[in-house]
Amino acid sequence: MNGNGTSQAKTGFKKDQVQRHIEVDKSLINLMLNSRAAIEKLLELGLAVEWFDPVHKNIVDAILMEYESTGCLISRDNYRRMLLDAGLKGDVMLRLSVWDKCSFVLGLVCIEDLGMYYRELKNNFLARKMHSYLYEFGEEVKKSGYLQATTSLIEKADSAVGLTDIRPGIERERISVSQYKDEYLAWLTTPRKESVLSGYPEIDERIPGGFTPGHMTIFCAPPGHHKTNMMINLALRMMKQGHAVWYFNLEDSSNHIISRMIAHETKLPLSKILKKELAPDELEQVADCFGKLAIEVFSPTASVSVRYIERLLRVSRQKPRVIIVDYQNCLAPLTQRVQRNDLEIGETLKELRRMGKRYGFAAITAAQLGRDAIRRWRKESSATPDTADLLGSQQYGADADCIFALRQDEADAHALKVWTIKARYGIRTPFDLHVDATTCRITSGQDASGITGACDVEAEGW
Repeated sequence: MNGNGTSQAKTGFKKDQVQRHIEVDKSLINLMLNSRAAIEKLLELGLAVEWFDPVHKNIVDAILMEYESTGCLISRDNYRRMLLDAGLKGDVMLRLSVWDKCSFVLGLVCIEDLGMYYRELKNNFLARKMHSYLYEFGEEVKKSGYLQATTSLIEKADSAVGLTDIRPGIERERISVSQYKDEYLAWLTTPRKESVLSGYPEIDERIPGGFTPGHMTIFCAPPGHHKTNMMINLALRMMKQGHAVWYFNLEDSSNHIISRMIAHETKLPLSKILKKELAPDELEQVADCFGKLAIEVFSPTASVSVRYIERLLRVSRQKPRVIIVDYQNCLAPLTQRVQRNDLEIGETLKELRRMGKRYGFAAITAAQLGRDAIRRWRKESSATPDTADLLGSQQYGADADCIFALRQDEADAHALKVWTIKARYGIRTPFDLHVDATTCRITSGQDASGITGACDVEAEGW
């Protein structure tokens, strides 16, 4: 550990590299201690406390808290008081010594150099992270092999880059309502047809604003009650409205997912397609169908997290309006938490919402039901589901905009009961859809027709 609290062994940096990192941190902190204009500019650029060396994070956080609450620069006495109020009495002298070193930086620190320091700060942050990740990569190779270690390295590196990827115009995230009139009226008068709708009147009544960027809808059901079919039907209906749809198939093979889409569009029995028993004219129907299926299907062979989706979004020229994840429980957690699956789910959902707002898509996914809920549903045909029935229920209830529960009627194989567990802005009454398991088609009660027999393929959602 050097005099500034940074471990050279841990970062893998040479002494002069560590010293430059510290100098950049101290120069920026010096500017923030002495200039409100510097703080304003850094906030406008999107400064993140995480970019600073750990030894400096506390003082930066204090500077920003003081400025955001009072509009004033923080004094040494106020910083000392903050430390005491936070119960850091034993660390006060050490942290105040860091303050003193930042207050009296050798050489001239000019606000004109703020942009240069800001760029160096982000670069230094990534350098520290990557040196640490590369060390961890070597250790993980010994334990798990190159494939898993490389996947983990990519995930970590992408996460670090994401923390520094501040897009231009970030200041527009903070608006003065009194000055927002023109933009709001423009939004208010935008024709409804530009909204992403489900194509099901029953669902659209419960999502009156449409599937907007950052909106999250979750479908839950017992095994075999059409979660996947529901999401495929939504994908196809949204595609036919002219919207770009990405479908992440994390559980099944690409052939099986596409087979369901083919069955839906051609009305050929899914079992016949999967058994490869099609007549020549039916094969021609299938071939003709592909030109109409403008959906991007992703079927990663390894376990992936939402970082995989974000990497694809970054390099894609055409961004999707809707991303469907089949299904959420198959996503790898961003952070492994022993016996806290609910926190893993919550972190994933929050990240999906954040990405949706940033890249302009609505998210649709499915969730598992708990065993107790499934047993209750099997015993009581009239049982009403709620958020407590979902695995990781607290997180789903907090982060989703809409949650629907699906259940096929035992007395009528074509009746699909849908409960609205949560609707942030719409009505919450249950409704019925019609399902034709043979062709994977789910239709609205207002347009149901051509219902045929049940599918003879036994698999979840078929």
